Amino acid sequence: MASILQSMTRYAQLPVKYFSLYLGNPQPRGLAALPLELLTEIMKELEWRDILYVRQTCRRLSDASKARPVWLNLFKTYSEHLLFPLQLEGPLENYSASQLEDMILRWKRAERSYAMDSEIVDGREIEIALDEDQHVNIMHLVKGGRWLLLVLSNGSIRYCDLECEDVVSHPLVPHPFNNDETEAIVRFSIDMLSTPTLTFNIAIAFRDVISDEAINFLQVWQVSVVLDGQGRGMELQSCLLSFFVQSSGGQVPSLSISGQRLAYSFVTLDRRLPCYVFVVHWPSVDSLTTPFPQRMFTVPVGMGEVCLLPDHKLLLASSQYFHLLDWMSVDESTTPLSSTMAPADFLWSHRVGYWNCILGDAFACVNSTRFVFECDGIIRGLVIEHPSPNCGHVNEPYFVKLMEYPETWDKVRKPCRVLGYNHAFGLGGDRGLTILRYSWPGEPRPDFPSVSLPAVFVKMFDSYSWDGAGPCIDLGTGRVVALATFRNRLLFFDIPSTKQHVQLP
Repeated sequence: MASILQSMTRYAQLPVKYFSLYLGNPQPRGLAALPLELLTEIMKELEWRDILYVRQTCRRLSDASKARPVWLNLFKTYSEHLLFPLQLEGPLENYSASQLEDMILRWKRAERSYAMDSEIVDGREIEIALDEDQHVNIMHLVKGGRWLLLVLSNGSIRYCDLECEDVVSHPLVPHPFNNDETEAIVRFSIDMLSTPTLTFNIAIAFRDVISDEAINFLQVWQVSVVLDGQGRGMELQSCLLSFFVQSSGGQVPSLSISGQRLAYSFVTLDRRLPCYVFVVHWPSVDSLTTPFPQRMFTVPVGMGEVCLLPDHKLLLASSQYFHLLDWMSVDESTTPLSSTMAPADFLWSHRVGYWNCILGDAFACVNSTRFVFECDGIIRGLVIEHPSPNCGHVNEPYFVKLMEYPETWDKVRKPCRVLGYNHAFGLGGDRGLTILRYSWPGEPRPDFPSVSLPAVFVKMFDSYSWDGAGPCIDLGTGRVVALATFRNRLLFFDIPSTKQHVQLP
């Protein structure tokens, strides 16, 4: 098989001038003479770039390169990687060969375009029709780049289908208040589920801004895509799964949902009380008044971000510290908040000085969970290892250096930065999207070896009308969305769809 693959690759990469041209229909020779079924099996062993090379040789090999088993096998191979950026909306069997090919090549064009400097990106502005007293506070682009979630000032959530020619917003999650004009503080977290149809859970914390009681409503909703008769996504639908209240006056700075657990930090209005972190088994809670069991920890003042990790671990992050604890170490309780509660027993703590950025998403890797953050002019990574099945010992979390700040990054204000696993994006400067590209120690080089790392690239877009908030990014499609300057307007563009077409391979 190895020799056949080598022959296929060499054959595919020969210049066109070495192939004879016939006016008639000559008999296939060499690899082209093999049965189509065998050619398909051979091409299933090739990488995407070699498949495209093969397609340029002759019609028979071109036809074989378009077979569904070829692209299905490639998609399955890529999807085994935990950081795979593509997202299907329906069962895999609903997707044709051309659809799978389009998804993979769009992803590869986006990756290639991230490493092309000084491109002009065609931006598009759309207006979202909202009530006069409402505006967008938070945006989230669901993995796949099609569905955009908008959290409004009253706490309700609407969504947009960015693949439609006329983009409009649709209701998804209502707010919990009696008055539509209520101004709310909202925090939310999303947990993507492994289901045949695109499905995710949203945990939301609401609080009325002007209420003296400062009651926090917490909800868990499940959102899924509705498919039409051809298996294509039409719309999103939501279902309320859990609804409870944190009646003690205060606010929820951060929350995290993973599986059947919801963790949230809580700061009370009573300054005599410490800060708290709660972990709740949300499927068993659906009450507004009855006390419900939850695990409670007291934590240092100023502890903001929380993130649930595998193996019942919880990461806490503040402006100066990282802390790791085991939430199973405390029993569930229904007791009210008290200043006499014992403080959390941390498994690990680390002081990082002045921490510049809010903790981003958790990146699930093989045997570890990783984070990216900024500190002292350097972009760093935090690695939290998981115990292996054969060994209970786990090393302490550790930090790695990813890259130093370039000068262009200093022009991007901190709220406008988005830190990803291998890329960082920032809107700033003169209508520019700055892209930083870096790699983790010991990991393979990117798919385009001509790109040296770390590296900095800048895209220019034809609009002055973004409002300075951080963008939403979908790596699998290269889609970027930002709030525009004018009320209820969005600016979005697809990085591969540039005025300079990105050629593959």
